[in-house]
Amino acid sequence: KLDTEWKIQKERRRQMEMQQKLVREKMEKQKAMEEAQMKMFEATKAEGAEAKDEEVKTEEVKEEGVKEEPDVEMKEEPQEEEQPPVAELDEEEQKLWFLPRPVTDMVAPVFNSTFADFTLPTDEENFTEIRYEWATELASKEYMRSWMQAKKITSRVEDLVPSEWFNARVGDWSKLSNEWQVKQKDFKADPLRQQAAELRADKEKRYHQKQEREKSKEAGSAEGEAEAEAEATADAELEGFVPPDVFTVDVNDIGEGEPLFANFTFEDWALMNLRFEISLLMQFFRQEVTDPERPGIHESHVGYYYNRCFRKALNPKLFGVTTAAEVCDFIKDVVTVLDNGILSPVLTEEQTADLEKLLRLTEEARRERQQRLEGGDESCRLKFSAIMQQQMTQSHQPSWGGKGGPMPKSGGWPGAAQWPGGQPVAARPGFVPRPNMPPGLAARGWGPSYGWAGGYQGW
Repeated sequence: KLDTEWKIQKERRRQMEMQQKLVREKMEKQKAMEEAQMKMFEATKAEGAEAKDEEVKTEEVKEEGVKEEPDVEMKEEPQEEEQPPVAELDEEEQKLWFLPRPVTDMVAPVFNSTFADFTLPTDEENFTEIRYEWATELASKEYMRSWMQAKKITSRVEDLVPSEWFNARVGDWSKLSNEWQVKQKDFKADPLRQQAAELRADKEKRYHQKQEREKSKEAGSAEGEAEAEAEATADAELEGFVPPDVFTVDVNDIGEGEPLFANFTFEDWALMNLRFEISLLMQFFRQEVTDPERPGIHESHVGYYYNRCFRKALNPKLFGVTTAAEVCDFIKDVVTVLDNGILSPVLTEEQTADLEKLLRLTEEARRERQQRLEGGDESCRLKFSAIMQQQMTQSHQPSWGGKGGPMPKSGGWPGAAQWPGGQPVAARPGFVPRPNMPPGLAARGWGPSYGWAGGYQGW
């Protein structure tokens, strides 16, 4: 590239020199023509001279017309031939043996499916002679091995499809997640359980404040007598109270019928679902891809495998970020991104199999985030898109027909009317059979019509 730019600049300089040379030649020709015309003028004046005074005047005019600035002869100085610049390569460029091209010889899907079979020629293939021009045989094999290993890490597996085990796990999770959300709605609809939960949350908050005071006392901080009495009264109310442990309590009832996920918002449900999907995706990849040189999913291919296995897109912008690696930062208790870009699981396969474990991790992260927000740390506030909330709300609403699910088999919805052919019609408020119809339509075979109560509204 550097050599090409130098050649282009050299060609531009040559063209400029040619243009300057043409300009000089044109000026010399014009000057010669002016001198010839002046000589002819002098000869004519000399032949027809009438008076000496007129000749003097003519000479003066001639001198004034001929008078010019002295010419400066432009001599072209010999220039030394310019040498092309020497390119300086960085460490990464020095490792390259081949110039990267914008257009590859093979399309990506074909290359990803076949490059693992690439090999160097061997004597078993009955070649007459095998010569290594750029490096020795050992160096060439080492280069091939390192290149192959790097490609296996950064290239994607094109033929990966979800298995029956994978689909069964997704089904179990979807069913359990829906049950938890229904229980949360039931809890929020019960004011008695809500009140009991608020009392428990207040006690838990004061319990943590008590822990902080004890730590400050150990550090030697002093407090007033009135404050000490108020704290003693508050501590007496907490006698025997122990906050529930997130990792041991029953997720459906931590006390007074309150579920562990009672305070989940749509962001918490989204992160819990993301924990399951990424954990399952990494586990499925390790099961299907047994090549030891493919240790896991590369961060640049998370979206591809996610879309291929879950049949939906992973859009980082819905999480308020731009890359899949930044999405994984929300669930560091489940996955970490290594220096080489590979996703590494934090949980074991046994822990991943426990679906309640993901819910407990989500609740623990929610409580920690809430404590930081109450302490004034706004950097941990989630900024998920409102589109995600709409998608999650729609995905958990019951639907019939189309892509949402099957239509009820027992004659349609409750209270549904019937078309003359036996087809169900949704019974909406104010939607009643209308025997009247515009004149002439009955004779054409139209049956009784249905419409809003209140009369004919048009056809």
